[in-house]
Amino acid sequence: MVKQVLYHIILIILYLQICCYVNIIASTSTRKNNNNKIYVDSSVGRFVLPDKREATFHGICLTESSTLQTVSGLVNITDEKAAMLKNLGFNIIRIGFHWNLYEISPNIFNETYMIELENLVNRLGNKHDFYIILDMHQDQMSERFCAGHGIPSFYSTVNLPEYNNNNSKAYPQPVAVPIINKSATEPPFIQCEPFLHNHHGSAVSLYTYYLGKAFQNLYDNVNGALDAYGRFWKKVASKFVNNKYIFAYEILNEPWYGEIPILNDNLPGGVDGYSVNDTLYFASYNVKNLQNKLNIAIHNAIRSIDKDTILLFEPAAGGSRYDIMPSGFTKGPGGNAFNDRQAFAYHLYCANATNGGPWGEGNQEDYNVQSSSCATYVNTSVHIRTNDARKAGSAGATIVTEFGCTNNDTVGINAMEKSLSGFESVKNSWTIWSVQMMHYFQVGGVPGIKWKASPPPPNFINVLARPYVRYLANAQLVNSTYVGEKNLLIFFILPNFSLPILETEIYFPCSQGRLLNIEFQSKYVSASVVSFNNISINYVLKEESNDYDFEVVVEGIVRCE
Repeated sequence: MVKQVLYHIILIILYLQICCYVNIIASTSTRKNNNNKIYVDSSVGRFVLPDKREATFHGICLTESSTLQTVSGLVNITDEKAAMLKNLGFNIIRIGFHWNLYEISPNIFNETYMIELENLVNRLGNKHDFYIILDMHQDQMSERFCAGHGIPSFYSTVNLPEYNNNNSKAYPQPVAVPIINKSATEPPFIQCEPFLHNHHGSAVSLYTYYLGKAFQNLYDNVNGALDAYGRFWKKVASKFVNNKYIFAYEILNEPWYGEIPILNDNLPGGVDGYSVNDTLYFASYNVKNLQNKLNIAIHNAIRSIDKDTILLFEPAAGGSRYDIMPSGFTKGPGGNAFNDRQAFAYHLYCANATNGGPWGEGNQEDYNVQSSSCATYVNTSVHIRTNDARKAGSAGATIVTEFGCTNNDTVGINAMEKSLSGFESVKNSWTIWSVQMMHYFQVGGVPGIKWKASPPPPNFINVLARPYVRYLANAQLVNSTYVGEKNLLIFFILPNFSLPILETEIYFPCSQGRLLNIEFQSKYVSASVVSFNNISINYVLKEESNDYDFEVVVEGIVRCE
């Protein structure tokens, strides 16, 4: 009896929420373009396909590609392995591509690189039904820094005396005194191997004076660097303006703050003892350098060519910080007029669970402590970041473009489960960042990795191949929960039969020999399963539905039998 009462209370709460949503839909939907591009319903914060079905995206990042390609460094994947990703329920791939591989000298472009990128996008879209995020991917900015890439080194050079030779702000100060590589003819001009070894990898470069200044120069358009970045994006937009497989352009992966005070106090959340004060600077630098400079400039550049493709914008460092602070964004790159063509993106990593080594490598110690801290971190992050999206104008339309980087040990699997449940709770789409999966699925693997690539193990696949409502027709998704221990997908929708009558697609993998079943907890709506694995549902309004109240929430349940 108590359970029944609680169930009805939940339905009433959902009903009240939906009544508000319906009124918003009627009054604020502004998009009038009829084209082949996905857009944002900025009244309710949902991605919408051109045929008016709501879309949720699950997928993977592919970047860091090897030299074994038609064009050196461009991501590639065979059709066989693309089909494997599709069988995991994935419908989107975030392709990392690099400005420095396209613009090889100032205003000199390698057009073969862009042609091959277009061929890759079209193959993945046409043959495998993937949507694509074009992610201008940088890590540690450029080859001007040890193990850096993404932005051409000639646009990341600081021409001030204190930043050169062995002076006070020369790279890699303040982390280390430069040890000059006298035989180097190209940047970074120091001995990188001992530096990376002594400071636990390349991320510590973020806390150097030179890199911060180089990013600041980009944002401030010193020597025309931001203008050049705009020209790069205009050329990309010219190539993909009419491409129906492009979900979004991602303005810049993990943009750094810019020139910011650097701390060396061994606080949590930094690298090798170095950090920045997010409490003081996270929101203010997001607004000063990203919202008011970078994002507007790239919006203007792209929109001069392509007015319809979604733009994704991130907070500093992707927002995956030890201290989870609101981003401070008050608008998207194009302001309110473009809220149906821009959306918030962020990254989320449970720091104590990250492990990019070979499958099976991991640490089982302190499992309970790490599980609890990860759950708290995820829960706090997803709500703060989704609220960031609302404040920026997309009503919460959000995609997590990086998360994970775990192994298949107990701690890593738990972090994956917590993350996916968290994204589901706020209806965030996602693309996983997995070094092991990139190494296996990409032709040639990930450069620099010596261990042999192998497919993701079953316990990792079981978590990642998560059932979900992929494309929802004739309804708005209110809530969706996968109950793993019972292998049930429970979702609540608000039917809307004023929309075109189309099929809803639900991904729900069943083991061989078992059948899928779906039922609606409603006397008015029924459904039939018409395909295996990827369910298609044909809505059927029963004869007595002429008195149906379209503002009543309907519960759907999917299970294997």
